[in-house]
Amino acid sequence: MSNSGKSVLVISSHVIRGSVGTRVSVNALEQMGYAVWDMLTVSMTWQPRHGPSHRLIVPVADFKAWADDIIRSKWVGEIAAVMTGYFGSAEQIEITADLIKTLKQKNPHLVYFCDPVLGDEGGLYVGEDIAKETVEKLLPLADILKPNRSELEWIVSKKLDTNHEIIEAARKTGCKTTLVTSAWPLLKNATGNLLVTDKSILLAEHPLVKDPVNGLGDLTAALFLARILDGDNEEDALRFATASVYTMLMETTRNNGYELMLESGLHRLGTLAERVTLRYLKDTAEVAKNK
Repeated sequence: MSNSGKSVLVISSHVIRGSVGTRVSVNALEQMGYAVWDMLTVSMTWQPRHGPSHRLIVPVADFKAWADDIIRSKWVGEIAAVMTGYFGSAEQIEITADLIKTLKQKNPHLVYFCDPVLGDEGGLYVGEDIAKETVEKLLPLADILKPNRSELEWIVSKKLDTNHEIIEAARKTGCKTTLVTSAWPLLKNATGNLLVTDKSILLAEHPLVKDPVNGLGDLTAALFLARILDGDNEEDALRFATASVYTMLMETTRNNGYELMLESGLHRLGTLAERVTLRYLKDTAEVAKNK
């Protein structure tokens, strides 16, 4: 697969060892045929799940210099999309917002995919200043927003106990396309991705995998964005991204892996699509979680 002339600028975290952040998103986007500009916010020896490691936050001056280089680059016209994830400081977010605004001025068709990597069911794992700057500076610019359920709860300051409440919250963000991971499944022993647009609501589910590895949100984001850039409709993009994540989970589980096994599984993306249930929902009580 090749998308000659199209590049994606990814702004997120990096680990020396493991499969999270840009180690996942860049790999997946390249497998989908896109050249990637990889702009780091933070670099760690490994993800926090595996214990303490040295953490290097890119200094504000250096981060700003990178942004300035990109804006005046002779290759800037290649950038078809920007995808953001984990940030190391609130100042990085302000610089990124200015960068996105400038890139959109240069290319009105540029797609901005915001993955607000803020936290999970255990709470925020970034500073509250980073979370607030993400909501205030980046969400208003987003064409596609991809929070997990816990992040969306933080964004709207409300517990979301049903898919109906998730839908209402997604629409309050003002983003036309919001993909919410860890949504409430209608099937038993399943997990769901809920896609809310101004035209439709789609729920994709796959069988639940116990104690999943990290990096699944990064993979979902990269694959969904790639298929949208390819010109796929939202249903096909959602099905492919959901099936691919399940494929990678099963590949990792079979090999007793504790990191996403990108080296052995990316060539099988989407092969377990038959295990994905996809349905259109109405904005009514029928979208309540299955108890």
